[in-house]
Amino acid sequence: MSEVVWPGIGFLEAYVSYFFVSMVAAFVAWIFLRHRYPKEALRVYLFFLLFNQAMPIVGVVFTVWTVWFLLHVKYHNEIHVAEVINIEEFSLSFPQVHRIFGEGAMLMLFKENSISSRMKIRALASLANELSRKHLEIIKLALADRDDEVRLFCFSVVDKLEKRINEQIAAELKRFEGGQTQRERAEAASHLADLYWDLVYFALSDEVLEKFMAEESKKFILYSLKYDFANVQMHILLGKVFLYEGDYEKAAQEFVLAIELKEDDNAFITPYLAEIYYNRRNFISVKSLLTKDPKIVLNPKLYYISLMWGSHEIPTQ
Repeated sequence: MSEVVWPGIGFLEAYVSYFFVSMVAAFVAWIFLRHRYPKEALRVYLFFLLFNQAMPIVGVVFTVWTVWFLLHVKYHNEIHVAEVINIEEFSLSFPQVHRIFGEGAMLMLFKENSISSRMKIRALASLANELSRKHLEIIKLALADRDDEVRLFCFSVVDKLEKRINEQIAAELKRFEGGQTQRERAEAASHLADLYWDLVYFALSDEVLEKFMAEESKKFILYSLKYDFANVQMHILLGKVFLYEGDYEKAAQEFVLAIELKEDDNAFITPYLAEIYYNRRNFISVKSLLTKDPKIVLNPKLYYISLMWGSHEIPTQ
């Protein structure tokens, strides 16, 4: 008669063999670690014994989880057509940007005697292409340069700007005086107000004439507002004139009125009001203006100022 072999006996023998191997592995780990952890020798042995015993169970659980994950995972659309980029050729064709006038502020070019006149003229030409008040100040500073060519170039830029504004003023004055309707004269007056203010803004005249230009600008602003009181730009310009004259009360009134007339996008008016409140030592209002307007953070010139005011407590007394 043949012997009957129960299936469980083979599994039991395999488990006993695996248990014996686990004991041997745990004992080897204990031999190497007993000197480092003399007080935890028993725990070290039991840890590795249980770890080895749990490995088959962990393997089964991990297998089930892996199968479930692979059945449910979603992949992105595969790109079958791709171009190979030669990095070396790409780096050679990529445009390299360099500072034409070196490191540091543009102002330092005109304070150093070692800079060539050619480099200075190139710098002045770049400033003249996008003329602003700050650029014009640098150009005026270069009028004291030792080089005749640099001084002549600066003078030509300033003279050209002043001549262009004066020609426009003369043309708008003819239009104002010869206007057939009130609307035409009001439009000419608004243009004249801007032009006279440009002479003040760019400081193209001496102190006495500058005050006269400011008064002329104010006169034409008031004339324009008689026809169109809702002209926001004229109220803003009148506020700037009052701010130039030091009349903070009237300047604030004009800026507030401009904000009321222009309900959207008033972030560019806020700095003028903040300047007025700062000069009047009303720091609480300055903080309120610079921290509560959400569009201030979009202005890179005002963002850090707003951040500074928002991070400090203003005393109430």
